[in-house]
Amino acid sequence: MAKRIPSRRGKPGKVYWREDAKAWYCTVSIDGKRTKRRCKDCKTAKQADKYLDDMIAELREAAKREKHGPTNDVLLSEVQERFLEYHRARSRPGYVRRLGISLAQVINSLGVSKVSMVTREAAERYLVDRTKERVAQTVTNEEGEKVPSKRIVTPRTANTELGHMKTMLSWAEARGLIKSNPIAKVEPLPVTRADQYKVRRALTEEEVTRLLAASNERQRLIWLTFLSTGLRKNELSELLWSDVDLERGFLTVRAEVAKTGSEDSIPVPSALVAELRRHYAQQQVQAKNQDRAMPSKVFPPKCGKSIYGNLRRSLSACVTKAKVNPAGIDVHSLRKTFITHLIRAGVNPKTVQRLARHKTFAQTMDVYTEVFPVDLVQGAEQLPFLQEQALKRSQISPREQKAAG
Repeated sequence: MAKRIPSRRGKPGKVYWREDAKAWYCTVSIDGKRTKRRCKDCKTAKQADKYLDDMIAELREAAKREKHGPTNDVLLSEVQERFLEYHRARSRPGYVRRLGISLAQVINSLGVSKVSMVTREAAERYLVDRTKERVAQTVTNEEGEKVPSKRIVTPRTANTELGHMKTMLSWAEARGLIKSNPIAKVEPLPVTRADQYKVRRALTEEEVTRLLAASNERQRLIWLTFLSTGLRKNELSELLWSDVDLERGFLTVRAEVAKTGSEDSIPVPSALVAELRRHYAQQQVQAKNQDRAMPSKVFPPKCGKSIYGNLRRSLSACVTKAKVNPAGIDVHSLRKTFITHLIRAGVNPKTVQRLARHKTFAQTMDVYTEVFPVDLVQGAEQLPFLQEQALKRSQISPREQKAAG
């Protein structure tokens, strides 16, 4: 049985309650085409009536696009929500979150509500104005204290934010949601190499020793795993015991957590295997004593679902305690340290590229390999003709020996 709500006060369509389905339904005809829908999440007649109003507006807009083709007279908020919804089903939560932040920043700065209001001139002006802004941040001073500070927004950041906006509008254009992307031809700001890549440095052997010594047992093993495998932050945070083969000395980086989106297997040094065996045994004992299941993760969080969010703060505290210069050091610096010291140890560069799981050799050598001053000195000393000349000078001829005698 269906119970109709008698009055829509002259508005098209009708709303009715279906007792058999225990739900509100609405129906309306737009341009001779009748549409009926269940009113999702509607518990009252008033909510169902509002749902029908929104449905009519949506159907009229769709009919308009079908008749005249897509237009740019579309709310940016609608395009943004559909774009983010698309990526929520296909991309990582962290990437979706960054997309949302960038899009909100650009849309709020432009001060527009519809795609038709977005202009190329406004987008180009956004890039220039954005790089003049200063945003709040927290830095560590020489005494190891956290103090508030401000930094200038780099051209790379401004380009990335507007790039996300361009991507969204191109996505909407390809799906017929809008007629055209008004900022498709906006050129990004020129970016220097210093801006293109985050300034990040590798730790020296001495700094690594001090860092590990200043860390507690759990932190030490986490940093040692980073330094011995080159795992990325998310890859280590989501590492499961089922991914680790302690017998063979290999671990698997699952496709769903890997940056490249593909599964890979990497070797684990024997020294780290021994450390992980002890760690596994300790987790077994703790689980038995506390009468709970063995954790599935190698490094389970003390609270929450992952240690990902705490790694940066934990490393910063250990760096300060170890009295290591914090400039250019973050969690990803441990990966750069891993690659740099492999090259310094004389490992074949192609082998290092494979261990780093980089697609290009240039990325391994140009971005992740750091040359220390001592390497420059040692390299210069290896010139063969200088060594040959030094050897000749050191050999005294018989005449010189006689003169000296």
